[in-house]
Amino acid sequence: MTRNSGNNNRGIYLYCVTEATNSLPPLRGIDDNFTTFQIKTKPLAALVSEVPLDAFTGRTFRTKLRDLSWAESKLRAHEACVRAAKDSGSVLPMRFATIFSSETELKEWLEQTENRLTTLLQYFQHKEEWGVQIICHKKEYLSQIRHVQNPEIKAIDAQLVNQTPGQAFFLTKKKEQKLDALRESILTEACQELNSQLDRIAIKKVDLDVSRSGESQDEQQLVLNTSLLIEETSVGRLQDMVGSFNEAPAVRGLRARYTGPWSPYNFVSALQPSDVL
Repeated sequence: MTRNSGNNNRGIYLYCVTEATNSLPPLRGIDDNFTTFQIKTKPLAALVSEVPLDAFTGRTFRTKLRDLSWAESKLRAHEACVRAAKDSGSVLPMRFATIFSSETELKEWLEQTENRLTTLLQYFQHKEEWGVQIICHKKEYLSQIRHVQNPEIKAIDAQLVNQTPGQAFFLTKKKEQKLDALRESILTEACQELNSQLDRIAIKKVDLDVSRSGESQDEQQLVLNTSLLIEETSVGRLQDMVGSFNEAPAVRGLRARYTGPWSPYNFVSALQPSDVL
């Protein structure tokens, strides 16, 4: 197919920016009808593919995003292209569905932001983004909390002996309140403990919304969700920190995990073009 010249209903989908020396073969694009190619304006290269504008912009696109299967497949296709570029060198990943109207418009953006893009590419060399989460397995965690030795709760248990039903009701409510506070306190301490370890290796760190989780809220709860920018040489230390947390948890039912390496999505958010489609 002929590439977009600005005179048809196709746009230029931008996956990431790399150095111009990073040459990539054609890859499967986010739209199955088009493969990727590079647009180069020395010293930069943009990894792109064509997309039909009616499918990736406006109301039609917003409707398609409600189809979770479609959205997931497109997000995976986007990430696959970024990962392929990352395997060959430093990359600046773009937000999903960053689309220009033409190659000319994209080249103008690259030229206008060349100094900043070049500086960032150099900065991110030999650095990776990793995600770290703590998952609370509720049933196990709540069961364990009830057996934690706490002086205030022990005192209430002692008071409950030989109480009238009315007095026992209020003491039981007081105990549950103390248990709730204890649960929150232990969760906070666990998150702070792991965070303090991660701070030792993090160049930058972004705390993410704990509600961004696919976990079942009835059985599991995401209580820590953070992204780290670290040196490639620090990956082993990261894995050891998470492993140590899981081997000797203060309370059973809390488990940490790491994901990565990722391109630095959470650390280039301010870079995204503001004048694209």
